[in-house]
Amino acid sequence: MKKVLAILSAGVLALMAVSCLKEEEKAVFDDTQVTAPKLGSYHMNSEEETITVNYTPAVLSIGFNEKMAFRHTLAIVSVNDTEVSKSLTTTDDGSTLTLKFVNLSKALVNLGIEEGQTAKVELVVRASLQEASKDNNRNGYKDSEG
Repeated sequence: MKKVLAILSAGVLALMAVSCLKEEEKAVFDDTQVTAPKLGSYHMNSEEETITVNYTPAVLSIGFNEKMAFRHTLAIVSVNDTEVSKSLTTTDDGSTLTLKFVNLSKALVNLGIEEGQTAKVELVVRASLQEASKDNNRNGYKDSEG
């Protein structure tokens, strides 16, 4: 009888402990609290096979952690008037993004454009709080306009 009572007591205690656990709320990126990066001038250099884009960085305005650094990349948002969302591997010096033609070509091939085929591509400056390679579309981003 003592064993049964001990087992029941342990079960009740375990049930009480589990019922006190709260479900963890995940942080959500609110893009309304971000001033979008502003696209500046751009230049294509055929000798170095690069595209260089000048931009003004995005600004976070939430009242705390406002100095948190955004990661800026170039992203493809449409190919031949079809919407896509593909961040590209770029180098960033804080106000200039540099994209190599080979990285753009690889991304277009992955999106179904055959090598040698002409495509109409729309690029934006994308600001995110995480690396583009780890983007799971859960933490969000803010794209430049125009």
